[in-house]
Amino acid sequence: MPDTIWAEVWWREACRLGLVLNLSTPPAVHKYLLEQFATDQGFMSSKRPIQHLFIKSESNLAIWRLVRYQQMISLINILKDQEDEVEDTLPFFQVAREEIASVHQEDLDVDYTGLNGDYSSVVKEFIHLSYQLITSSAAKKDVDSASLKVYLHEIRKYLKRPGLVGWIACRCLVSIMPSVTATSTEADDALNKRDLRFLARDLQPYYEKPITDRVKPRSVNLLFNRLSYVRATRLHRLMYSGPVPVDYYYSGYHVMSPLPKYIRIKSGGEFVALIDLLKKQIHDGRELPFKWITNMILPDQFIRPLVEGCTEYLPKLLAWLGEHRFASLDSSRRLRVQHSQRILAIARKSKDPKILAGVATALTVANYYRIAEPEIILKLTRAVPYSQFATTLFPTNFSTSRHYMGQSSSKVVKTLEIVAESILKTPKIYAFQVVCNAAVFLAEYKRPSLKPLLQEEELQEAVKRKDDIL
Repeated sequence: MPDTIWAEVWWREACRLGLVLNLSTPPAVHKYLLEQFATDQGFMSSKRPIQHLFIKSESNLAIWRLVRYQQMISLINILKDQEDEVEDTLPFFQVAREEIASVHQEDLDVDYTGLNGDYSSVVKEFIHLSYQLITSSAAKKDVDSASLKVYLHEIRKYLKRPGLVGWIACRCLVSIMPSVTATSTEADDALNKRDLRFLARDLQPYYEKPITDRVKPRSVNLLFNRLSYVRATRLHRLMYSGPVPVDYYYSGYHVMSPLPKYIRIKSGGEFVALIDLLKKQIHDGRELPFKWITNMILPDQFIRPLVEGCTEYLPKLLAWLGEHRFASLDSSRRLRVQHSQRILAIARKSKDPKILAGVATALTVANYYRIAEPEIILKLTRAVPYSQFATTLFPTNFSTSRHYMGQSSSKVVKTLEIVAESILKTPKIYAFQVVCNAAVFLAEYKRPSLKPLLQEEELQEAVKRKDDIL
């Protein structure tokens, strides 16, 4: 099994369970786990019980210690600020505080096997800085001011580093913003608003391309709010939700941060849009500057700008999409109708499995049911039977599904009924999950046209006879 697959599966299951098993893996897997940490877009948002709020590890690999400490840092100030108000209300807070308080007993002698010299030194320093911040703050009412400023100052230096190191530093800085902003109100706080906006200014090139050389305060403020307030509101909804049962599930690791859109190619150099790098690779086969980009599971928000930027060589783009994986993040930017029509036209004529797989990927962010005939939908479902396109073809809750918003319900239902009936007529040529989904859809939305066994008068007479017998 390739090391990249080892790392991806291990990462996904650890985040889903909140528990890292001690697996015997090749040394190179450690480096790929670090890539997962820097580029993860959703695996860490799975639900888990409060006993595993912070990931627990049976493995001694350094990456898992870094993940655990980043989770704690993202919550530490919020937990301390709310401890008097909610201690008797939410067991979640008591469990979290006990785990944070126990960090000082942990041994920092972790395993860096598989990380080369540069990555090893970076991860080692980040773990040490995180440990110092957590342990120095655990015994105080608020985050320790001196440790916090050292943490930010040292990690900010790495934002100027190229490639993956810059992205790792970006993630570690973003993870602390909800905690220090959710409770920061006074000028003498551990980190005041002015300092935080300077931090957001340093992070801005990873997310937005400045229009001018001078960064505008308004754009920095918008990014500041997006990186801090939005992530903190989920936790505040949890805080005031009232008494909860013991088996309460808290959704969302707070190590998660928005995926950067820009990357440094050289140390201290200019930022380049990740989308532009991908376009150049698609157009002329140019190699990407960093191999780890090829291992990424890309966000589906990239599909529309890629389609719009590659209209002159759309078949080449579709073949490229068919060879790459995308994470569904409920992108609100759907494909334009004219682009969907061109993609469907290519699918009707093509027999290339890569192109058909790319078409299926592109249509996951398109409203295509009004323009796609049942035959082409069936063709794609057979070509990529285990893809997101095929497995989400039939909605579980049609009336509220975002995937079908803005479309004519009657037209969509009619198209899906034809597709579902065709699948059930020849179920052996489709994936089992697709067949099951088709059957469930027909059971839920197909109105039976069978003649009732009893007419209304006959039913009333039968009920009357039963009552007389009783």
